[in-house]
Amino acid sequence: MSTATKPDATRGDIRGSSLLLGGRLISKLANFGIQVLIVRELTRDNFGAFAYAMALVDIAQVAVAFGMNRAMPRFLPIYRQNGQMNRFYGAMVLCALSIAALSVVLLSGVWLAAPTLGGGLIRSHLAVSCLVVLVCLAPLLAIDDVLISILATFGAAKKIFMRKHVVNPALKLGAIGAVIAMGGTIQQLCYAYVIAVSIGVVISFWLLGKVAREEGVSIAVHKQAIEYPVRELMSFAFPLLVSNFILIAVGTMDAIMLEQLRSTTEVAGLRAVYKIAFLNQLVASSFTSLYLPTASRAFASQDGKALNTGYWQTASWVAVLTFPVFALTCMGAESLVNAAYGPRYDDASILLTILAIGFYVNAMFGFNALTIKVYGRIRYILGINIVAGLFAVGANLLLIPPYGARGAALGTLMTMLLLFAMKHYGLWRHTDVAAFSRKLVPVYGMIVLLSAALFAFNYFVGPPLWANVILTGIATIGLLAFSRKAMKIDSTFPELRRIPILGPMFSR
Repeated sequence: MSTATKPDATRGDIRGSSLLLGGRLISKLANFGIQVLIVRELTRDNFGAFAYAMALVDIAQVAVAFGMNRAMPRFLPIYRQNGQMNRFYGAMVLCALSIAALSVVLLSGVWLAAPTLGGGLIRSHLAVSCLVVLVCLAPLLAIDDVLISILATFGAAKKIFMRKHVVNPALKLGAIGAVIAMGGTIQQLCYAYVIAVSIGVVISFWLLGKVAREEGVSIAVHKQAIEYPVRELMSFAFPLLVSNFILIAVGTMDAIMLEQLRSTTEVAGLRAVYKIAFLNQLVASSFTSLYLPTASRAFASQDGKALNTGYWQTASWVAVLTFPVFALTCMGAESLVNAAYGPRYDDASILLTILAIGFYVNAMFGFNALTIKVYGRIRYILGINIVAGLFAVGANLLLIPPYGARGAALGTLMTMLLLFAMKHYGLWRHTDVAAFSRKLVPVYGMIVLLSAALFAFNYFVGPPLWANVILTGIATIGLLAFSRKAMKIDSTFPELRRIPILGPMFSR
């Protein structure tokens, strides 16, 4: 039996992913703290301009990455497992060249066009001044994303933990906190953000070199021996570029169209809660780094049964561990927004509820799109993302003029649900993974019942945030105990047996 198909492969990934989840939780709490500081420090118009520029940077980052951040985790583990190190090195060289070339094009284009953007294509002149600085983040974040994905192919969970979830938020918090403490301007805030990310990229390069030495992987390869898998990478990466570009555009389309059809003030309300709603992807994104290389090895070994088992066991962990986030961001949205941002953003709580539903539904049913990509069905992913992108434009054009930010949130929710349905159909149609696992019916049923109970409690009582946190914690512990058999908690984390109260609760 190959390494990819051993019964404990999924157990190892869940343990490693749980470490990354703990780190990601730390980083997300720090990033949330940073956003609270920025939102409270800036006026609503200023934050709207900053958030609008960041939405454009998200799209630019995808363009610069050129799909390489998705191609590397798929091909590098396969090349390394098959002993094709020449192709391994060649893929990394191609990745570096493509990002460098696209970065030059992007930065020069934005800086040359900046004087003509304000008041035209972008209505807010302040948003343009933010974009001129923040556009530097696009290549930096693309490079960092690729470096982290390469670290994941070596299974360097602890190093990813430190770099991504401890060092990164610490750098941002320090830089932005210093600007706010000195009473700096919004432009200085943008410069501080770029400097913090730049330092993080340098650290990522250092970590990759250290891991390569530890693994005995030499980067001193004769140039004539390197094989450049151009066609293989481009046939995978280019459709992903278009697909990911559309996918990110769907997530930022609401902000871009709100700025054009309404104002940056409404953009501020929507983007202030968007990152909170995105916390429902926290667990899923933590599990992605280790799931994708393992799924690729299982596919290479033609072990569809192991992949199906691993997929749904991972999905159950993601659904259950994300539940407390969903409870606070959806059912407890009003108390959370009021506690974080104050009365200026009272109208944004309904936006948070709407967005949280879409993100949680996409998270709780597992990595359907990633698995489809592992099977090489890139054209299908590209097709459904094009459909979703066109649907998002139509929905926003229809809903934003009469309903403003609420219409934008509804359009995003409808797009996410449509995209989920198409991805999950593709999972069933094009892979060895079943559309659903019968063993998980009780788990998902309990999630629905607990969600309904928490919704009723918030609707009729309207509790403060601390009460929601306590009640959500109790519900989550109960859900974990109820789901212990389906999630195989006892065998995955035998250390829990030594905890006095939790041990008997989670043991079989």
